[in-house]
Order: sequence, then C-alpha cells, then structure tokens
Amino acid sequence: MLTLFLTTTCGIWSRCPKTIITSTLSSNLDIKWDYDFLKKYYDLFGDWHYLCKNKNITWDLIYTILQDDNSIINNISWCPHITINIVKENLDIPWNWRVLSRHPNITIEIIRDNPTMPWNWNDVIMNPNITIEIIRDNPDIPWDLYNLCQSQKCTFEDIDKNKLTKYYWDMLSYNPIITWDIIKNNPGMRWNYEHFSYNPNLTYDNILDNPTINWKFDVVQNSAIMSEIFDVDELTVKLIKRWRAAKIIQKHWFKCITDPEYIICKNRLHKEFLSL
Repeated sequence: MLTLFLTTTCGIWSRCPKTIITSTLSSNLDIKWDYDFLKKYYDLFGDWHYLCKNKNITWDLIYTILQDDNSIINNISWCPHITINIVKENLDIPWNWRVLSRHPNITIEIIRDNPTMPWNWNDVIMNPNITIEIIRDNPDIPWDLYNLCQSQKCTFEDIDKNKLTKYYWDMLSYNPIITWDIIKNNPGMRWNYEHFSYNPNLTYDNILDNPTINWKFDVVQNSAIMSEIFDVDELTVKLIKRWRAAKIIQKHWFKCITDPEYIICKNRLHKEFLSL
C-alpha cells in the first residue's frame, strides 16, 4: 500500500521539502522497513537521521545498509537498538559518543565497566538513566557543571558552589530548581537577577518587595506577573508569548544552519562545497 502511494503521488512528493518527507515517513512506526524497500526509495528519504531513530529499523538492517553505503554512518548512533556489546563488536565504526553518552541503553554500570570508552561528560549527565542519586554517589565522575546547572535532576544543595564561575551562576539562576527563598537565604552568591527573570518561580510579590533589583521585565515568564506589570489582558499576554516563542525558534534555527554540529548545517555546507 505504501509503495503504491509513493509511486502514484511522486509528483506531489517531489515538490515537498525533503526534510518533511523524511521526518514524516521515517518516523512512521506502522511501516515495516526492509532492505529492498529502503534501497528502492533511498533517494526519497535521503537523510537517515530520522530513519535510524525508528525502532522498527533493526541494527541488523542498519549494519547491512552500512556495508553498501557509509553515508548513514553519522546517524547510526541514534538507533534505539544499539547496545554496548554492539559498540564493542564494531569499534571500527566512528560512533557518535555524544549521542551514545545520552543513549537510553547506556547506564551508569556500563559507563563504570567501560572507563576507557570516550564518554562525553557533557551528555552523560543528560542521559535519562542518570539520576540525582547516581550523581551524589559518584563524586569522582567529572560531571559537567554546565549541564548540571541546567538540569532539574539535582537540587541547589547538590551543586558544589566553589566550582561555579559567573557563567555557571547565570545558568543556575534561571533553573526552575531555584526559588526566591533559595536566593534570599544565600545573599552572598553571584545570582544573575536578569536570568532569574526567566525563572517560572518568580512572583509579582518578589518584584514588588525588591524594587532595587534590575528585573528584566520583557522576559518574565509568569502570565500573572506580565498582566500586572504591563496592565494587559490575557489575550495580549498570549500574543507576547507567541512573539517570544518565534524569537526563540529563529535563534535556534540560525544555530542549526550555522553550527556544523547540526546535520542541517552539514548538509548545507556540503551542497555549497559541491556547487563551487
């Protein structure tokens, strides 16, 4: 049925951006992927980023394709069936250790048992299997402070304040684990009140009780505070939030197309190089 659909609607598909086609079809869990099907429609899918994330794409299938086409190699680390044994048996593959470090199949026991593996500590702390108990029980591990200050897995007490530079205090100030009581009870810390203005824990009373603080009103997240400060109705608040969301999307889109860490940027640079 899908083959017939793709064949009879090729004119429509050819006018769609490839990223839309890829993300829509390759994330479909109802499709039973096989080698012949993928080879036949390879040009249609093009980017394997989404395909490798599909749980119906087995490791055996990916490995078979890899023997014919190594262009998928940058994406195979996303495969939900990847295990540490598969990695060990295929050390000749240039695995993406950022992806593997946060892969749900990787646990602290695996990390402990394989200390020579090039784990990326920035991403290990973002792994869904890493809990605050694990962080507390393994102080010898070089947990990444940047992501720890953004993580809601920890508490303020779990963070070693002596290691925090101004940059980390900036990050910590808008983490939802931080409340006004914590700030008030730790006045000697290098809090960034502009960043705390983003924090959803900020209340209108906090602002009224602290008029000397240079609050950044244009980024306040709490709708009730926005209504009080700007004296606007709920609809206007929603419009303001939509405008902010659009600005955030624009910011991240710019990063995606300019930072070579992102596959969109890699593809753009590759096409520009080929056109030279």
